[in-house]
Amino acid sequence: MSASTPSTARLVLGGLKSLLPALPSTLGTGGSNNARYCHAVWLRHVRRAADAGAQLARGHVVEIGPGDSLGVSIAALLTGASRVTALDAIPHAASELNLTVARHLLDLIQNREPIPDQSEFPHLKPFVADLRFPTHALPHLPDVEALASILEATLPTLRALPGDLGAASPLRYLCPWRPDSIAASSADAIISQATMEYFDDLTAAYATLASWLTPGGVMSHQIDLSSHHLTPTWDGHWSISRPLWALIKGKRPFFPNRAPLSDHLRAIKRANLDLVALTRYEAPPTRPRSRLAPPFCRLSLDDRMTRGAWILAQKPR
Repeated sequence: MSASTPSTARLVLGGLKSLLPALPSTLGTGGSNNARYCHAVWLRHVRRAADAGAQLARGHVVEIGPGDSLGVSIAALLTGASRVTALDAIPHAASELNLTVARHLLDLIQNREPIPDQSEFPHLKPFVADLRFPTHALPHLPDVEALASILEATLPTLRALPGDLGAASPLRYLCPWRPDSIAASSADAIISQATMEYFDDLTAAYATLASWLTPGGVMSHQIDLSSHHLTPTWDGHWSISRPLWALIKGKRPFFPNRAPLSDHLRAIKRANLDLVALTRYEAPPTRPRSRLAPPFCRLSLDDRMTRGAWILAQKPR
C-alpha cells in the first residue's frame, strides 16, 4: 500500500467524522487553482470536440463542478462563449484566488499559448495529439484587444464569490445548484472534468443535463472511473461491499459513485442523447472477478479495464 493511500480504517474514520455536524467542512479540490491547468482543461475539451465536429466555445456554456476556481469558465468566456454558468455542490471557489487565475488566463489567451502537455500535467485527460492553440476550433474567438473588456465584465462576479450577481453578469456561480438552476433548452454546451463520477443517480443527472441543452447542443465529460486513490489499486473500490462503502462515504457531500463506464453510457442513451465520440483510458484489472464485491463481480472485461473515459454527446436537433 502506498504511503499516500488511506487504510480502510482511516477511510471509515473519515466517514464517521462526516456524521458529526460540529466539525468544519474541508473545502478545496486542487488542480483548478492553477491557471495553466484551467487553460489545458478547457482547450483539450475544445480540441477534442472540434475533432469530432462539435463546438464548445459558443453561446451559453455550463460548467459542472468547477472546484477551487472558475478558471475553465473564464477561459470559455475569453475564447468565444457569450455567457457561462458554473455549478457546484459546495462553495470551493473564493474571490482572491479567482482574480489571480483570471488575470493569468487573460495573458495565456492573449498570447495564444499552446495547450500544456503531459510533462506539465502528466495525468490530465483528455489527451490531445496537437498542442497548438486551437484557433480553428474557436470560430467566435474575440480579438486580442477585446479580451481585457470581457475579463473586466467578470470581475464583479469574481469579487463577490461565493455569491451570485444574477443574470447581470456574463459569468454566474450557483452553489448549491438545483435541476431548475438552468432553464430548459438554454445551454449550448456543457463541460465537466472529473465530476460525473460523483453523481449518485446517473440516470437523473444525465436527464437533467440533457434538458438544459438546446437542440444540437453538446456535452463534453472527462470521467475518472478509478478509486480516486482511496484504495491501494486503481480498481480496489469495486472490491468493497456496499455496506462498508456506505460507512466510508458517511455524509460527505460528494464521493465517488463507483459506476463503471457502461452505467454512464446507459444513462446517456436513456436521456435520448447521441453518443458522438468516446475515448476509453485503459488499465489492467488488478484482481480476479471472484474478488469483486456485488454487483461489480458481474462487470464486463471492458468495464473492468476502463480507468477513465472522455465522452462527447449531443442532443438531437
